[in-house]
Amino acid sequence: MRYQLASDKVIGKVVDDEAVVINLETGLYYGIDGLGAKAWDWLAAGATSDEIGRAIAARYPAQAQVEREVAGFIDGLTTAGLLSLAPASDGPALPADIAWPEAFSPLEIITYDDVAEMVALDPP
Repeated sequence: MRYQLASDKVIGKVVDDEAVVINLETGLYYGIDGLGAKAWDWLAAGATSDEIGRAIAARYPAQAQVEREVAGFIDGLTTAGLLSLAPASDGPALPADIAWPEAFSPLEIITYDDVAEMVALDPP
């Protein structure tokens, strides 16, 4: 399955191996580090969950939980209202020149709500 940003109110950027994603409707923002930041970037660009899972499993073959990690990560992003299913289409291939982290790390999403009230008072 391919995914896309859930709405035009979701923005995200990867800087120095960390993704910062903001849902302007809720005022919540999210920090995603390392391998999760790469997965976010690929998902937002239209890669499928299978493509991402295969790429990670090929790089970190000792990680039997890769499929569960990717599925849980995507579930977390969709539950947070950051991603939604995209219409079926051919998407871009994953880039060949990926700078991988040295070791596998869980794909985690950290939620921050410290600006949610300000966004609710003065929406963008």
